[in-house]
Amino acid sequence: MPFERPGDVLRTIISGAQARLVAGGTLLVKHGYDRRDTILSLFESAHFTRLLAALDFGGPWRIARGGVEVATHPVQPQ
Repeated sequence: MPFERPGDVLRTIISGAQARLVAGGTLLVKHGYDRRDTILSLFESAHFTRLLAALDFGGPWRIARGGVEVATHPVQPQ
């Protein structure tokens, strides 16, 4: 699948992550310095909770986090 617009890669990752994370799991992404609000909106749209944005060492917003409260798939024992 080719990615045509900026943010398509993160949009795909965030929208598909719920199906791959266990309850209590967390997804962290690094994003462009000016994309914090857009990325947090993607997390909200994908029903993530415990949203957080963090600054990198240089000062701009670069990290976003979202958590999963309830797993949407069965966890297979290992």
